[in-house]
Amino acid sequence: ALSFPSVQKIDFIEYARGAGTFDVLVVPTNTKLGESSRKQIDAAINRSKAFGVSSKIKEPDYISVCMSIQVYFYSNVSPTEQSLLRSSIRNNVKIYLQNIPIGGEIIINQIRAAVLSTDTQKIKDMTIVDFCFDGKPMLKRNIKLSPTELIILDETKIDPIQVI
Repeated sequence: ALSFPSVQKIDFIEYARGAGTFDVLVVPTNTKLGESSRKQIDAAINRSKAFGVSSKIKEPDYISVCMSIQVYFYSNVSPTEQSLLRSSIRNNVKIYLQNIPIGGEIIINQIRAAVLSTDTQKIKDMTIVDFCFDGKPMLKRNIKLSPTELIILDETKIDPIQVI
């Protein structure tokens, strides 16, 4: 399965459904595993597993995240610069969240660092106004994912990372 470009990592879970079974947890390189990739991986596993052994392809438990971030600029920053910086901040936060590994942890201070390090000469401060985890509002605190959970940006929102 690792020979597939859409696969970042695989984990085998022995006896997942009893004796003679195993599950294959496939962590995609992109947000989610495509159906054609899933079928190709399943076919590759079926070619190499023993007769009578049952396997099942599983994806991570996807946990959606969205947030609103209030940014405070120094007074000498023009509205045009503010707009460009908001876009850069949004991208930096998205990159941070998308690089959290399966079973990793969302660290609030890392989000702050992603925002503030965008341009320390122009950004004075920031506040996370709203933070949603799996569709539910959450307190702004670090969150440890379970070993099968993977962060994705909330697909139900036009802009899951709002910078205001």
